[in-house]
Order: sequence, then C-alpha cells, then structure tokens
Amino acid sequence: MGRPTQAFVPTDLGSRPVTAVLYADVDGTLTGPHGDFFAAADESTTVAAANALVSARQAGLVGGRRAGRSRARLGELARFLGLNSHLAELGGVRTHDRGRSVHYESGACPFPGPPANHLQSALAALSAAFAGPVEPADPFNDDREVSVLLRGQLDVAAAQAWLGDNGYDWVDIHDNATVPRTSPTLPGVTPLHIYHLAPRGVSQPASIAHDIAARG
Repeated sequence: MGRPTQAFVPTDLGSRPVTAVLYADVDGTLTGPHGDFFAAADESTTVAAANALVSARQAGLVGGRRAGRSRARLGELARFLGLNSHLAELGGVRTHDRGRSVHYESGACPFPGPPANHLQSALAALSAAFAGPVEPADPFNDDREVSVLLRGQLDVAAAQAWLGDNGYDWVDIHDNATVPRTSPTLPGVTPLHIYHLAPRGVSQPASIAHDIAARG
C-alpha cells in the first residue's frame, strides 16, 4: 500500500535476548488513500494492514510507528492500534511504554527548550521571503515540540539556501510529499506539499538508529 515497511532485527546480540522491532510509516504505508486504514491503493476495501499488525503482534514483534505527526496525534493512533511505541515529528520525539517514556532529539538547535518554539521565527521568515503558494500548515503546528510545518509548493533547494544565508543554518527543510487535498487559503495549489522545518540532524533514519541503540 505504498512504501514498504522495514523490519530491523539486531544481529550482534551475544547472549542477550532478541528484540525484533517493526518500524512502519503511517500515511501511504499503514493506511491507504486519504489516511483510510481499510483502503487499498485503488481505494477498494482491504484488511491487509489489520492482518499484518495482528500477525506481527502474534509473532512477538515490538511495534514502532513512525510519522511526521505530532506526539499527541500519533499517540492516539498508536493507542487505538495497541502499539507501545512511536517515533513522531520525523523522529524528533521517541515515545515508549505507551507514552510513559519520552525522549527528544534537538539536533543542531543551539537554543534551550523545545526546538519548535525557536523554529516559529524561521517559519514566519521563510513564509514571508517566499511570498507565493506557501503558508504555515496551521492548525497542525499547535502541539508540535521539535518541528514545524509548511504547506503549498516551494523550491526546497532555494529555501534551504535562504535559511543558511539568514541565520538559520541549524534548520533543515524536508519535503514530506503531497497530500490528496487542497487548502482553502491556497486556492488552485495542487498538488499540495507538506514541508517540515526541523533542527539539522533530526530525521527518521537517525531516530531509528537511536531507538535501536537504546533498545540494545
């Protein structure tokens, strides 16, 4: 139903017990079009994702959901699906033990506190500098802790260069692909891209590496 899920099993375990972890993206992987859990790529009805999760659970796999969504939004989905851990905001927030243990990755952010607070100025400045079909992806920035969101259409290379030239060399911009909808404040802008601004060094591959190391 999209990008393949990735199963990571540590190999250099010695006498330690094996922990097998299944890392899967949400949109376009765990879900089909429009974020529908029961939709196949052609929008027909399927229970493939549900069966896969049941099989993984029966096999003793630890489920790790990963997505660009905030911890609160992804946490509700993880709870509903019976998953005990998730990697939110491009991996900037790692949550375990059903939300009782939370780890943050600040990357290259040079300021104390939640990086999202300091990224707000970068978000506003970038939106103004690239006046055109791009805007903050509100209200989805309200509960974010490590990253912030833009939506529309943006020249990522030009935006990254602008950030580096204007005091935001610690910020990376990620194109998180398109969404099958439009914004009422960006009429006619299609496809609509979602962009993440995050501290340099924060990414899903890095978060998976950190998660595997933390699990031993």
